[in-house]
Amino acid sequence: MTKVSINKKGVILYIIFILFTLFGLTYWIFTTKDRFLVKPTALQKTIPSGKKTFSVSSSKKSGPQFQGGTIDPYDPKLKSNQTISVSITSNKPVTTANFIIKTDNMSRKVPMGIVSGTALNGVWAGIWTVDDSYLYTYIASITSTDGSDGNKVDLTLR
Repeated sequence: MTKVSINKKGVILYIIFILFTLFGLTYWIFTTKDRFLVKPTALQKTIPSGKKTFSVSSSKKSGPQFQGGTIDPYDPKLKSNQTISVSITSNKPVTTANFIIKTDNMSRKVPMGIVSGTALNGVWAGIWTVDDSYLYTYIASITSTDGSDGNKVDLTLR
């Protein structure tokens, strides 16, 4: 019969190695478990309420120029109206102005009419009825033309 001798120091080191390995593996599993889960998208940002004004700056020097305007209300309720108005100046009479409103599930072109001033220096406004959510997409693209030239500004509202 062969006699096997066990080195106590080796056994102790082996047990310590196994314990450290188990501890390390357990620690890694519990601290990284969230990395394997699908994380929800960020919550939508809150937006201001009531009537809000905006200003516009453009490097384009020809065609109609946007000076600024208002959005009333900025946070409309479903089935309510929202008015977007903008001050437009031009060397030639402005012939058309409109905005395209883009929300979560739709896009709609809304004509604007002159509400004060003249076609050379006036305030144009359009009204639309809110019939879609705007939790993630809420953009108004305002355009105007003076017969030969045009201009556009995009307002990212959310």
